[in-house]
Amino acid sequence: MSEHPQTIQIFLPSGDPQGIRTAAITTRIVQVIEIPRVRLEAFLAMPEAGFVGVYVLFGENEQTSAPMAYVGQTGNLGTRLKQHNEKKDFCLEPRSCGVIFDAEPDADARLLSGMVVNHSGRESATL
Repeated sequence: MSEHPQTIQIFLPSGDPQGIRTAAITTRIVQVIEIPRVRLEAFLAMPEAGFVGVYVLFGENEQTSAPMAYVGQTGNLGTRLKQHNEKKDFCLEPRSCGVIFDAEPDADARLLSGMVVNHSGRESATL
């Protein structure tokens, strides 16, 4: 593995390390945001809620209690996470993560979500 020094910037919008957290490599346009489920409303008020994104929802299988992850992509991260929060009951862990883009690359979001699913070694979007 070749060395490639990078700086990761972590930002706590509310100042609470248990709240919403964003992380970004400072030389890239992609950032990761972790949204505790109880902080979804606060996220919806943030500018990042309107971004194109790839997101991962974490939970567990109700029958087997096995960990699960759902990978999706959207043109509006806030709208889609709100829909999932209202309709998906498997996402029991109080967090969701999104990889978000501050741009219009919907095709990039589709490509990245496909890469996440392919990297998992599974064929479906529910990992």
